Amino acid sequence: MELVIKELRKSYSGKTVLDALNLTFRGGDVIGLLGKNGSGKTTFLNCLIDLIAPDSGQFFFNGEALTGDRLPLKRVLGIVSDVIPPVPEFTGADYLRFIGLIHKLDDATFQKRSTDLTDYFFDEPGVLKKKISQYSTGMIKKISLCGAILHIPSVVILD
Repeated sequence: MELVIKELRKSYSGKTVLDALNLTFRGGDVIGLLGKNGSGKTTFLNCLIDLIAPDSGQFFFNGEALTGDRLPLKRVLGIVSDVIPPVPEFTGADYLRFIGLIHKLDDATFQKRSTDLTDYFFDEPGVLKKKISQYSTGMIKKISLCGAILHIPSVVILD
């Protein structure tokens, strides 16, 4: 797996946040994006996952240019971000089912993975029956992580 970002640029109201960013990610890499608040870390991730459009730049996934929708990339990503929180009206179980449907997991695979993940991350019985709006901040992060890795992605992004 290889993801290449070339000359990525993004500005808001005349303020340049990303200025000709070039990055390459390869399978097995562990990369941390460090910087001050407002330095463009989340903007970069939002451009990568197509939440916001960059002003310019190119994305290549496994040697292929990604133009328009980045669906091939999205299929191999698992994302935990405050920008994309779990739907508060969903129960934990509803949220994981929703993620399973997005990634087209069959029932047996979904049941095994969701059970394994929730058994590992949650001690409280019945937690998946509660609405996410009733979860603590830590529990929201855990259910977000469960959703992000449910489909066993090649790339996990933690923002």
